[in-house]
Amino acid sequence: MEKFIDQLKAFLYGVILFFQMDKEVSIVLITLIFIDMFAGLIKAAVLPDLEVSMKIFFAGLLKKCLMLLIVMVLALVAKGLGFEDFKDMVTIVMKIMLLNEGISIFNSVRSIYNKKEYKSSDFISVLIEKIGEMLVKYMDKLMRLFDDKSGCL
Repeated sequence: MEKFIDQLKAFLYGVILFFQMDKEVSIVLITLIFIDMFAGLIKAAVLPDLEVSMKIFFAGLLKKCLMLLIVMVLALVAKGLGFEDFKDMVTIVMKIMLLNEGISIFNSVRSIYNKKEYKSSDFISVLIEKIGEMLVKYMDKLMRLFDDKSGCL
């Protein structure tokens, strides 16, 4: 198990370095994801209306992995297009995700203490929508280059 954890850490550090993501923010985000998963397990065990199952746990874990995939896609876009402002956007997106994890942890703790479920707002869906809009704006800018240079054919 220790070897697996070391390999996982090495992989994550490699990803962070390759994508040139903010190392501290990345580590904090990943740590908060694991804390949130643990808090969710405790909440599910304490609240009678919630079910503890491996299927639900792994579905939640996969959702968290998809969140990280969004960051990696943005980083790849930044790297591929050479846009420096995208690197800042990657860090901003990671910080928003970090805040979302923090809110989720606080709501889980509130739920555990009050034995009542508190749900977090769906900030990630809003974030995904905004990222999509931003990428479409960049695509529109690039497509206008063809319109401006159409006379050269």
